[in-house]
Amino acid sequence: MRFCSFAIILLISNALVLSCKDQDKDVLTVRNILGKTICLPNILYTLSQKQQDEIDQALLKIVSYIDGDCSVCVIQLSFWADFANKLSMLGYNVPILVYISTSNEEYVIKIIEKIGCEKISWTFDHEKEFIFNNKLLNPTLQTIMIDSNNNVVDVGNPVLSEKRSMSYLKKIKKITQTH
Repeated sequence: MRFCSFAIILLISNALVLSCKDQDKDVLTVRNILGKTICLPNILYTLSQKQQDEIDQALLKIVSYIDGDCSVCVIQLSFWADFANKLSMLGYNVPILVYISTSNEEYVIKIIEKIGCEKISWTFDHEKEFIFNNKLLNPTLQTIMIDSNNNVVDVGNPVLSEKRSMSYLKKIKKITQTH
């Protein structure tokens, strides 16, 4: 009986230690990407040249990758529409660029049309150029905020975490006030 109790305690301790090591690894990974220059694939579909110019000239951009074959991930598009509206209501002109990889474009297009993501520029990235060219294989890193030089200023998905959303809003406010 004592051996079973000891074994259970040992297993729980190991799980906690490994969990902390994973969190430390994520923190280091995030620190390594801050300031890194990101290459945006030249495949973004926009509504007009004016919209493309606005994206190119923006002080900040939020860029995200979504796996279009993951229904939960596609549902995130509605949260992005809400976040884009929130930015607009606060007076911030921060383009949101979404790269989507999917084997079923028609399904994703129907979702996008249903949600009404007019304030979001999106494109299909079948080759996953955004992820592979920038070595953003860790899902934690697949949403970033970049400055006008495409340098990473924040990492994480603001539509999945209120804390991350507040971090993005604070940085947006700080950077836009200084310009």
